[in-house]
Amino acid sequence: MLRGSRRTKRGKYVVNESGQGRGNAGGRPAAGGRKPQASSKGSSKSAAAGWIASRRAKASKRSMPVRILRGALIGFASLFLLAVLAFVVLYMAIDIPKANAQATQSVSVVYYADGKTEMGRFTTTNRDPVAIEKVPEHVQRAFIAAEDRSFYSNRGISPKGIARAFINNFKGEGSGSQGGSTLTQQYVKNYFLTQDKTITRKVKEVVISLKVDQEMSKNQILEAYLNNVYFGRGAYGVQAAAKSYFHKDVSKLTPVEGAFLASVVNNPENMDPTVGPNSEKRANARMAYTLNGMVSMGWLSEAERSKATMPTFYKREPVKYADGPEGYVVASVRQELSRKLKLSTTDIDRGGLRITTTIDKRTQDAAVRAVEAHTPVVLQGKLHTGLVAEKANNGAVVAMYGGADYDPVKAPYSDADRSMLQSASTMKIYAAIAALRDGKTIDTRYNGNNYMRLGPNSFVQNDHNKSYGFQPITNMLAYSINTAFVRLNQDIGPEKTLKAAQDSGMPKTLGGMNDTKEILNVLGTGDSRVVDQATGYNTLNSGGKRYDRYLISKVRTYDESYSYDVKVEGEQAYDKGIADDVTWALGKTGVYGTAAGTQYQLNRPLAAKTGTATGNKYIWFNGFTPGQLTTSVGMYYSEDGRTAKPMQNLPGIPPADVYGAGLPRKVWVDFMKAALEGQEVTKLPERSYYNQDKPQTQDPLPSSTYVPPSTAPTPYPERSTSSTSSPSPETSDSPESSSSSSSKLPSSSSSSPSSSSSTSSPRPSTPRPTSSSPPSPTPTPSGSLTSAP
Repeated sequence: MLRGSRRTKRGKYVVNESGQGRGNAGGRPAAGGRKPQASSKGSSKSAAAGWIASRRAKASKRSMPVRILRGALIGFASLFLLAVLAFVVLYMAIDIPKANAQATQSVSVVYYADGKTEMGRFTTTNRDPVAIEKVPEHVQRAFIAAEDRSFYSNRGISPKGIARAFINNFKGEGSGSQGGSTLTQQYVKNYFLTQDKTITRKVKEVVISLKVDQEMSKNQILEAYLNNVYFGRGAYGVQAAAKSYFHKDVSKLTPVEGAFLASVVNNPENMDPTVGPNSEKRANARMAYTLNGMVSMGWLSEAERSKATMPTFYKREPVKYADGPEGYVVASVRQELSRKLKLSTTDIDRGGLRITTTIDKRTQDAAVRAVEAHTPVVLQGKLHTGLVAEKANNGAVVAMYGGADYDPVKAPYSDADRSMLQSASTMKIYAAIAALRDGKTIDTRYNGNNYMRLGPNSFVQNDHNKSYGFQPITNMLAYSINTAFVRLNQDIGPEKTLKAAQDSGMPKTLGGMNDTKEILNVLGTGDSRVVDQATGYNTLNSGGKRYDRYLISKVRTYDESYSYDVKVEGEQAYDKGIADDVTWALGKTGVYGTAAGTQYQLNRPLAAKTGTATGNKYIWFNGFTPGQLTTSVGMYYSEDGRTAKPMQNLPGIPPADVYGAGLPRKVWVDFMKAALEGQEVTKLPERSYYNQDKPQTQDPLPSSTYVPPSTAPTPYPERSTSSTSSPSPETSDSPESSSSSSSKLPSSSSSSPSSSSSTSSPRPSTPRPTSSSPPSPTPTPSGSLTSAP
């Protein structure tokens, strides 16, 4: 048979167009024994068309991957061409800019709240340019080995490093030490560009680096880099770093010293060995990398490498930001830039910041005058006072006094936000808040009789060993009754008092402020700072809403590349009804309580609490005018600025003044009178009767006529916690047995004096001392514990 034949007359097979034989339909003989005739011409064409379509479908399936690959290649090629075109356009459009002003200036300015009056400056930046010829070759090589080993061969950029940096940034894994930058790129970033970490800035960095590499020699680039890179300690440039770390000129640096400086630029904030062992460990690891690189590049022998050890360093010289009390404020501003705004030391030391604070110049001056007026000349530098004033319903610090004259060596710690003082009776307001949270009312009574037994060898006693009988929380606060508050703390649990304090803004990390089982935490056995006390009481003054305190309202850089504006947001720490009742109760302190007469002196309604800690070592006065200003004053005596000593018998200070109602109150009143001059007189909130029904009738309101200080009852002197070894009998907790020895106090239903009344203010019926010095206290029984009102 011939291949390709369409058909035969009587053949067995019909041959298709491909030459393959195909049997007739059915494959069986037709009737009569004859084979059937081949298919008609139409059927043949239809079969052929079907076969062709099938073949084409199979071919199409086999070519699909090829088509996809071809399309992808075309797409990538198009994108590549577009990228190249875009890069060419950028290259032509972006010129090498003028030097970044931050690379040549060294000052950040701190302003008062008006944004115009200067308070101080950060003058930490140290620049001292040097010619490349004065930098030893081994120092130059150390930087190349540490930062860019292809420096002499690359074109100013590292494509692999750039790709790695983009990938890390995309994944969110980038850090200050990553960036894939060559020495040229680092120079460009530090000298020409801002420090923002954006794709746009990175693209500019790459383009400018390419241009710089074309227009400058490698030695010129290296010199520019060495004069602008940051080494920590405020030192920019290798000459400034050599003087800071080694107290020598750069030309005198040894290979090991040069290797250290080349290493520290990788992470200057965390590689200063004088800071601590962890920093030294990080610096040592980076130095090993640098020295090994010098060996691999033939710039250091194995013998020299094996002898290399960590060099000897000088500690960083302290920097004074401003003179006088304002120096402490500026130092606190630097801390807030780091703590709250999350700026690195490198960012801060670079300079060029314009910082507007919340400190009001007139109010700050009033704070300084008030403290100076009550600091005898003979005790200057030894009698320490911290004062912090915050705006209610906001948290802005409008005044801060941390010391008479900031000195980074002799007096570096601010008494406003660095020194820790025993909290004493200032903690009692948090027990009252916790009690109302726990279902109690401001009228709930606890036994205030003296000598409360804590154990076989310990007691709690009241000031003057006085027994008060059962008293409502209102009077417990007014008279700061120790035994009643410890019994309250036992009732609700000390962890609830602690939580109320922490919810109000008191710290969780300071000494004694995280022990949930300490029954005496209500007496202020833990430590706190003056600024913590101001924040805690400001939460009460803000209706139970906690506002984070802040010193900085706005920050700008010279070119607006960085900006910050504070956002004030409060969080409800406890119900406003609780705040109203506790504030109402604290209003009694300045009327008939431990600070009787204070409301008369200020001539405004106020809520306040006094406190005196162990051995009269720490004395407090915390208080506020409703909805306006919250101020905390804390004082202690120390000859070395570190160890507090008892304040009795200090020259120039009457014995009655070494209590919370003494010197701190005087400072507080003088400051508040000046700070609030011309402002509206606000009223204390009305009782909310939290957890109780409001009574149909109330007791008559006490009078608003106050007895002047010369004839007003002298506040009870306050004592603090002490302990000895032998027990003494505890007064019974029963109302019957305690009533005979208790003093009658004003009822909890009495409120702040009314402006319409003209009778005298209420006072306890028990006679109180009227002399300027406190009466001699009854001897303390062995094993007793006392805390200050």
